[in-house]
Amino acid sequence: MTVQSNQNGLACPGQYFDDHAGETQMLSEEDKGKLANRLRRVSGQVAAVQRMMDEDVYCVDILTQIAAASGALGKVGQLLLESHIQSCVADAVRSGDAQRQEEKLAELIEIFRKYASIVD
Repeated sequence: MTVQSNQNGLACPGQYFDDHAGETQMLSEEDKGKLANRLRRVSGQVAAVQRMMDEDVYCVDILTQIAAASGALGKVGQLLLESHIQSCVADAVRSGDAQRQEEKLAELIEIFRKYASIVD
């Protein structure tokens, strides 16, 4: 099986299948590893915020670190959303199943609403 990478370095999904309802698996093991590395970095940034607070570091420096952690976590969300659209949503569109298409559209609308409340 050939897997092509997208612009973010994640393998383009759609070739991986999951036992759950026959839907396409969003992420390969390689992609999960890449995102896990990003999440570990975010975790380290959050731990740094706690250390900085414990050490009474200047507030602006702490806020800068919080912004970096928030941005990094946001990037993980963007990559997951991109993967979801390229796999699950695309599969629903290709399926021709109107109910599946409506379900995926409703999911996207809901996730965009959630993201709209946390991003500017």
